Amino acid sequence: MNNNDLTGRRFEDKDGTEYVIAAGKEGEAIAYEDIKNPNSPLYFCCDAFVTDNRLCGTYFVNYTVSKAEFFKVIEQFSEQEKMSVETIVSALRRKYFKIPTVFLYLVGEMYRKDRTIL
Repeated sequence: MNNNDLTGRRFEDKDGTEYVIAAGKEGEAIAYEDIKNPNSPLYFCCDAFVTDNRLCGTYFVNYTVSKAEFFKVIEQFSEQEKMSVETIVSALRRKYFKIPTVFLYLVGEMYRKDRTIL
């Protein structure tokens, strides 16, 4: 697999709900969210790829935390903690110790991308 960036790619589930990939690469872990309900929890998937407008992968999970909630927590960090994805992940680890580090990295990447757009 060539590990294409899937960020921004859209897909549907069986019931027609539309999602957008917020961060991640093909064949790796991704984070995705419901397009019509941005306050819904972020979803995560490992070994991800999109085929025929459907997401395939392993270990589909969410932790009831939305992107907005993650970002609100990150905004409370010091400017030094927001300097890199690694320091964001380290700081998030204190609050979200049950969420695998690979998924916290995706949240950190989303935050850094959004912050550079502002």
